[in-house]
Amino acid sequence: MSGTRAELDRLRSAPPPADGPQPATGVGKALDGRIEAEMGADGKLTRLVLDPAVMRMDEKMLAREIITAVNTAWAARTGVDDATAAVAAIDQQALGERLTELQDQGLAAMKRYTDGIQNLLDRLERRVP
Repeated sequence: MSGTRAELDRLRSAPPPADGPQPATGVGKALDGRIEAEMGADGKLTRLVLDPAVMRMDEKMLAREIITAVNTAWAARTGVDDATAAVAAIDQQALGERLTELQDQGLAAMKRYTDGIQNLLDRLERRVP
């Protein structure tokens, strides 16, 4: 887990993409094209198209997918690769919180296991004369 946390910290502190020729705009899509975002040359969101069907989605899921489309549009505009765009789409705070939760659960499970082994050893020790 500490290695995963270190990698998350590394991604957070990664330098921005290198300067160079950049497309005037970038387009990003999510949910198989049902959400489409366009980023202008100035880095501002210039267009957001939502298929009417997505309006029935849970608001948190919809927001996540919109963020994915916008981050993909940003990545396309800046010329970064798909892997970097995928990293940009990650909610790093939520990921960090989830990793902490999983680590805490793992530690609790290991404590239960260790306590069970110690209990077994104590019982065996009492039986041996």
